[in-house]
Amino acid sequence: MFSLILTSISLFIATNIDDLLLLIMFFALYSLPKKRKEIVIGQYIGMGTLITISVIISYTIGKLDLFDLKWLGIIPILLGVKTFFEKEDESEGLDKKDNKLVSQVVLLTLLNGTDNIAVYVSLFSPLGVQEMGLSIVVFLIM
Repeated sequence: MFSLILTSISLFIATNIDDLLLLIMFFALYSLPKKRKEIVIGQYIGMGTLITISVIISYTIGKLDLFDLKWLGIIPILLGVKTFFEKEDESEGLDKKDNKLVSQVVLLTLLNGTDNIAVYVSLFSPLGVQEMGLSIVVFLIM
């Protein structure tokens, strides 16, 4: 159990250093307590979403045929090609008035944390429910 806690702490630190730097930038930009609360809420929602996706994948990965898994790599390529050929409207972006800080932090956490999913799935797949719950609690505390 102690080794699982240390492993979870190590994995969280290793996978979220880049996210920590982004959060530092957000905290430097917004000094009001209300805005900082929104940053923390957005971070928890984003990390909760990443953890939920990882748990779902770790439970379903055993039911998938390994032949099918190799085709999952084509999804990011297709999304990149689609984005490349779409015309981007310059008026869209984070400067819209209807975007809130929470949603910006959530989206940034999700986009920045997609690589974390692979690591979390590798950790969660061999674990039982109690061990996975312990790892999730450690991740949420961190």
